[in-house]
Amino acid sequence: MNLSGLSLCGRAQALLPRLLSGSVRDAALARHLGTCPRCRAGLRRERLRGEPAASGAGGQADYVLAVVRAAGLARLAALLAELARAFAAQDPRLAARLPAARRPRPVAAVLGDVHGLRRRLGTAGELDDLSAWPASPQAPDAALDAARRCLTAAERLDGPCDARRLQLAACSLAARDDATAGALCSELAAAAGLPVERARLARRAAQVERDWGLRPERLRSLLRQPARAGCN
Repeated sequence: MNLSGLSLCGRAQALLPRLLSGSVRDAALARHLGTCPRCRAGLRRERLRGEPAASGAGGQADYVLAVVRAAGLARLAALLAELARAFAAQDPRLAARLPAARRPRPVAAVLGDVHGLRRRLGTAGELDDLSAWPASPQAPDAALDAARRCLTAAERLDGPCDARRLQLAACSLAARDDATAGALCSELAAAAGLPVERARLARRAAQVERDWGLRPERLRSLLRQPARAGCN
């Protein structure tokens, strides 16, 4: 079967029975199934037909479904991080420093994507707490708290990472909570061992500064002074 000319959707649809039976293993396609509504619908239809059970490959089907769900949760975490930035952009001080090219999508547009993916993922496990992030637009004076809740929920979904910690530090700085921002940056600076890792962390911090409308060097100065970051 020549699939070289097909899109990811076309390949996923063509190979779905073989993915579920275990005769084909393709992690990229399995991840695609977790974020594409059309392909997820095809996956549900395939499961309802009972083909995996008939082939005796229930373990492989469970593996594919687990990868699909993990991809969906990762996509939801990314959307929540985008939603956090959309909320933060409602703060007048941050908005004034955000050029048009860096402005996030409107809160309502991102919330629509979050709600759609949330419905497709169901209500089990990590998604039981429906109050983990704001479900509707917030007043400007609550925007930064809404942003923090979105980032905290995203971190629960896909685990802590440098980018998410820097975003949380940016949110704390925007809310004038320098102590929390300093503590987060101290942890990151302490964990970055080699010079190349510290340089990579500084580049990520610069990106977050631009994306969030912080003053230049605001995060990076905390990373360079971990011992005094909390009171900087």
